[in-house]
Amino acid sequence: MPTWLDANSGRRLKSTPVGAGHGVNLRAVKNPLPHVDVMTNERNRRKLLSLIVSTVAYFVASYYIKRYLDGLEAPPGFTRNMLTFCAALLIAYGVAAAVEWAQSPAEPPAAPAPNQPRPG
Repeated sequence: MPTWLDANSGRRLKSTPVGAGHGVNLRAVKNPLPHVDVMTNERNRRKLLSLIVSTVAYFVASYYIKRYLDGLEAPPGFTRNMLTFCAALLIAYGVAAAVEWAQSPAEPPAAPAPNQPRPG
């Protein structure tokens, strides 16, 4: 959906207003958010990747935990469902943290501290 700029008032409009042909002069805006820098876009991409990977990890972990509990012949019920949910949630959280860590920019090593004279 394009962002529109009212040429008369300079106000940004999220969508074409009803009755736009009645005295409202609109023009399309090519870059509606010029103030967003590249680092913000990279950070948002990393967050989105982390969200997608952790969601997939949740469902995969949930499936295998249910199969494992079936093999143990654990009785179905609320406790089993909560165990499955909590374990899959912890696994997904760990995967999200690992993805965030892997995607974070590397920091240069710290400079060694200068030799300090000993007191005394």
